[in-house]
Amino acid sequence: MRKAQVEGQELLARTVVLILAHYIVTGDIETTRRLIGPIDRQQLAIAERRRRQPTDINPDTGEDVGEATIELID
Repeated sequence: MRKAQVEGQELLARTVVLILAHYIVTGDIETTRRLIGPIDRQQLAIAERRRRQPTDINPDTGEDVGEATIELID
């Protein structure tokens, strides 16, 4: 899975470079912002999830049910 993440990040970086190269050369800054904006928001959301503490997930629905808890068994 890690290899796929690295490959995905590399492809994303190449996409960003292509967008910047094409639209900045043409002077179309608005289109550049429109195309890069969703990528930037996605990357920020991924970074935020990595910083967040894990939470419990309902196995039936997949919904977040709150802070993760650890049960200690004596």
